[in-house]
Amino acid sequence: MYPFTRRGAIRIFSYAAAALCVLLSFTVHTWRERNLYRHQLETLYQRALQDAADLVGGISLSLEKQLHAAGEQHEAILCALLLKQAGEAKAALSSLPAGQDELYGAYRFLSQVGDYALRAAREEQTPGSYQDTLVSLLEYAQALQTQLCEIQSRAAFGQLSLADAVSSASGPDSPSSPDTAPQAGVSENGFAQIEESFSGYPTLIYDGPFSDHLLERSPRLTEGRPTISREVARKAAAACAFCSPELLEDGEDERSRLPLYTFKTGETVIGITRDGGFPCYMVDGRAIAPEASVSEEQARESALRYLAYLGLSSLKETYYETACNILTINFAYYQQGVICYPDLIKVGVALDSGRVVFFDARGYIMNHHERTLPAATYGEQQARESVSPLLQVRSSRLALIPTAGGREAFCYEIAAVGLSGEEYLAYIDAQTGEEQELLKLIHTGSGVLTQ
Repeated sequence: MYPFTRRGAIRIFSYAAAALCVLLSFTVHTWRERNLYRHQLETLYQRALQDAADLVGGISLSLEKQLHAAGEQHEAILCALLLKQAGEAKAALSSLPAGQDELYGAYRFLSQVGDYALRAAREEQTPGSYQDTLVSLLEYAQALQTQLCEIQSRAAFGQLSLADAVSSASGPDSPSSPDTAPQAGVSENGFAQIEESFSGYPTLIYDGPFSDHLLERSPRLTEGRPTISREVARKAAAACAFCSPELLEDGEDERSRLPLYTFKTGETVIGITRDGGFPCYMVDGRAIAPEASVSEEQARESALRYLAYLGLSSLKETYYETACNILTINFAYYQQGVICYPDLIKVGVALDSGRVVFFDARGYIMNHHERTLPAATYGEQQARESVSPLLQVRSSRLALIPTAGGREAFCYEIAAVGLSGEEYLAYIDAQTGEEQELLKLIHTGSGVLTQ
């Protein structure tokens, strides 16, 4: 037996310390890997929850439109959309850490909602024959969306962990440990109660009907126009920014379907079309004070003066929104008393000074041309009577709207009120009498929006 020397003791201590360091490093590495995995899993679940909530919100909106739709073609489109949304919502729910028993009602609802709406449209039932069922489906969709949003909010604020709910979703016999036990009672207060709330709120809000559309095709306004020089464009840009041309710096050219010269001065950026030299956009990036020194009416007058200054006429306000102390107004072109929604210009006026700080004419440049408007072979009174009997008509006017296929539809725009006082815009084709679109108006503290 070898004697136990001091050198041997030091060597053993060194080996033990090294082994302990390796063990600690392995433990820390495992802990970090585990936390990274749980973070990735939590992110994945929260994304699936967000998708599910958005899709169920879309189902609510589609059901609401189905309830008020009048044309068979439009109803068929809504039914196809419902079927697609329901299938995608089920796929999103299947990715969540919830047991089959907790989401059984939700799966059943999603399986039936599209099928029922499609059958109702195919059988050409009168609205009264399936109205009650559609209302019930709508209430269920709103309740489901509300509960999903509540769970999403709790997860986002750390009040529960979706990743830690995996063992709970697997069933009562699943192995668990203190590290994998559900936090904040996910099973008790989350998915298990998903069918108890019955209220909803709208999502996917847009700033006015047909506000951004068809920006990928060739611009109509600049067709056949001569290409101007940068120096000519500089003068047009100076007019947009109310400054001397000498103060403008050259920016990078935009070589898109809408080629532009760009310029800068301070925090302001301006874009001018290379063909024809039309003002395309102007953005003043200065900080806007939170206090308003001008009224919204004064801001509207300022916007109209700016449009006239740029030589743009025959434009009327459609919808508006106020955000960050800037009033942004949508203006559409009017031709022979017909509102042409494709020809859209947006003007933003700062309420702290009354100055125009935003101008965007891309929709106008992409779509504007003098049209030969067709005759309205379908009477206005016929159009008013052809909307859903569940809608009370308030007013009507002629409008030109863009379609998903890149065309334009000549319609009657009919403003109406629904069952619960909600406001709608129905678009009835002025030649065929077919309902082309149905939009719901949303009045917010910042303006009038649609969905």
